[in-house]
Amino acid sequence: MNENISSAGVAAAGSKFHLMKPVRPQTKAKPAILFPGMARRPAPEEFDRPLTREELAGRERQLSLLSPYSVADAYRQAHEACRMEGDRLPRASAVQELVTA
Repeated sequence: MNENISSAGVAAAGSKFHLMKPVRPQTKAKPAILFPGMARRPAPEEFDRPLTREELAGRERQLSLLSPYSVADAYRQAHEACRMEGDRLPRASAVQELVTA
């Protein structure tokens, strides 16, 4: 009996078809990384951390040295950064900058 195996994993024996079970390696190693070049999603505390007191003091110092026009521009930029778009919440640091401006 001559069996031909098709690309779909089905062995043909005359007019009867038999499904073949997929072969999986039996290893206890760590799972393989599917896409090694893929970036991981950072934890929220990595990208949405509030500013420290020193960082806030530095922002206030920078704003105190600006002209009134530049302060208004900084306020507009901070307001734009805090704008809600869909389900996206503003970053904690952006809200702090808006309050500081």
